[in-house]
Amino acid sequence: MSKFTLALQVPALQMLPLSNGLPLTKITTKLAGTVIFTPLKATSHQGISVQITGLVLVNKLIKSVFFELQKDIFGAEKSTLPRSIPFDLGQVQLPYSTGKAGSIEIIYCLKAILKTSNTAKYLETPSSALFFERFVPSPQREITPFKTEVGAENAIQIEIQTSNTTLNLARDSFLGSVNFLLCQKKFVQMEVILRVRSQYKERNQIFVHDWEDIFRYQAMEGAPVRGEIVPFKIPLFRLQEAFCSFVTEDCKIDWSVLVDVSDTDGQHYFKEILLNFWWGEDEAAE
Repeated sequence: MSKFTLALQVPALQMLPLSNGLPLTKITTKLAGTVIFTPLKATSHQGISVQITGLVLVNKLIKSVFFELQKDIFGAEKSTLPRSIPFDLGQVQLPYSTGKAGSIEIIYCLKAILKTSNTAKYLETPSSALFFERFVPSPQREITPFKTEVGAENAIQIEIQTSNTTLNLARDSFLGSVNFLLCQKKFVQMEVILRVRSQYKERNQIFVHDWEDIFRYQAMEGAPVRGEIVPFKIPLFRLQEAFCSFVTEDCKIDWSVLVDVSDTDGQHYFKEILLNFWWGEDEAAE
């Protein structure tokens, strides 16, 4: 039986969505709160710390840690009475937002831990951990435009252009256009499809999930003529299942857009472009 209990009280986390709700636009409070240490009998310890970790879960099991920050908040003592110990981690810069793709989940965990006289041992209780999503926005990412072409013999030549492939999920729209440079066939439809794929490494084997279509946008119906430019726009903040791109040694979550043009013969001409999604502040909401 444990000689103590640890509990966390963090007002800022009450503002966070703990399910698959829409992303928050901004967290205005710091990651601060109180650790409640309650000894059930006289307890000697070497100090109390607060730790935040970023975790990769595969099939609900912790696979790896991609971020860790720990701060000592109380020194060694022999405790007999309960204590309320304040802590303040400030505006912690977390590298990724949380999300789920296939069997992979990205989460953060805030823990209160107590160090025993055995320097290699840390103890915690069930109430000492809080799991949460999206806390501090990521740093600004550079704009990366992209242009490519797809063609088939002398029958079709299409130029695909996007203004940016590194996109802020909080406020950006995915913008682009398709220029029909050569149209020897009659086209009937064009779709723009946002897709996600996850992969992870287990015992030196790499497991890759198939691409999953998250959003389909029908950008065109009817037959374009040579020289016609068809624009498209997808506001990312409206997506229900969007989350950041993610890369570590053991895990990877990729996003891409597939531009698919079909003709009257049922033939499809498509091009895939890799995207980089990140999570930043919604400046329009300030």
